[in-house]
Amino acid sequence: AYARLVAGHAELGLDRHDEARQAYAESRDQLQRLKMRPQQVLDPISGLARVALAQGLAAVAMAHVEEILVHM
Repeated sequence: AYARLVAGHAELGLDRHDEARQAYAESRDQLQRLKMRPQQVLDPISGLARVALAQGLAAVAMAHVEEILVHM
């Protein structure tokens, strides 16, 4: 799960948005399946928000940010 998170960071850094979104989503899903603490799932969710912002999808980014805010 954490390797997919790091892969998402790398893909986003290379402007490979589809690949980054997939890696972040896989990381989030794996962390949830492993029943990790909710805080640990926030990193890939924030990555998904960053991808959405990079693509100009403000509403999608805000939906991810709202997921994060629920935990805060």
